[in-house]
Amino acid sequence: MHYKNLTLAFVFTGILLISIFAVYAYQQQKINSLLNSQQLSQSKTGLLTVPTPVPTSVSDSTSGWQTYNEPTTGYTFQYPSNWTVKIDSPIQKNGGVYQGAFSLTGLEGEIHVYLGGGFGGGLCSSFGGQIVDTMIGNYHQKNCYTRTSGIDKVDNYSATCGDCGGITINQTPVSIAYSIKNQNTQNLQSQVVKKILASFKFTQ
Repeated sequence: MHYKNLTLAFVFTGILLISIFAVYAYQQQKINSLLNSQQLSQSKTGLLTVPTPVPTSVSDSTSGWQTYNEPTTGYTFQYPSNWTVKIDSPIQKNGGVYQGAFSLTGLEGEIHVYLGGGFGGGLCSSFGGQIVDTMIGNYHQKNCYTRTSGIDKVDNYSATCGDCGGITINQTPVSIAYSIKNQNTQNLQSQVVKKILASFKFTQ
């Protein structure tokens, strides 16, 4: 009787182990089938499971910048607090035309604004440069681009060349030259200078 009960226990245990293995094998088969189905779907649709990296955005904010109002012409523009504004030549009105010059200087570069006539010079190509289009507020201006070589590389955008094109605001010719220090048009220095140029408003 004792051996009979022991035999039944072994049989029961064997049946239980076989059942557990069968359930495990079935579950593994389902998992493998699901994975194969997903891989096939991805190969058909061209979808990738690796997430696409998102580039870091660059802020267009000019928060904290100062606003300068040129008292004679009424021209306004924004500039960083660590930049300085200087009157290079007294601005006055002569026969309905403003004449004079002022400039802005900062770590990132310089901007020079010339009012009145008498601009011009040799062709941009004669200086080894090329004509580029610059946005000054809502106006387009042609500048002669050259680059200073050496350790301190500077991108120069001259306004005094025969084929440069200034802008005219209420009979006043306006030419704006600028320079960007040490880098190229994709860097922070360029962004700062171009934001200042974009902020110009020519009002009377």
